[in-house]
Amino acid sequence: MEITIRRIEDSDRKWLTEVLIAEWGSVQIANKGMLRDASQMEGFIAESQGEKVGVSTYDIFDSELEILTFNSFKERIGVGSLLTEATIQEAKERKLNRVTLVTTNNNLNALSFYQKRGFVISG
Repeated sequence: MEITIRRIEDSDRKWLTEVLIAEWGSVQIANKGMLRDASQMEGFIAESQGEKVGVSTYDIFDSELEILTFNSFKERIGVGSLLTEATIQEAKERKLNRVTLVTTNNNLNALSFYQKRGFVISG
């Protein structure tokens, strides 16, 4: 199954809003004491055979890219890995110092996924 990664475009915003509400309960993502509208953030969409199979959004603060939302709708076929690689590449191209994200301690799948891709648990 071929998966392609592309940037979120304005024409994707309605779909992204629907996904965020379905998956996260809101487009507003609370992090670092702020509410951010993830439906308006930059990010990437993974597609396979004309179907959207994943999406990630991010925000940039100073020299850090922070992943705000991350969803893979088809697991164990590389969607998450490709979205993560695209995000890390974006940070490199912008000459940013770090890529970060926040997840909960009980989200063991996410913790394992990100650790396998070089992320380090802190805080």
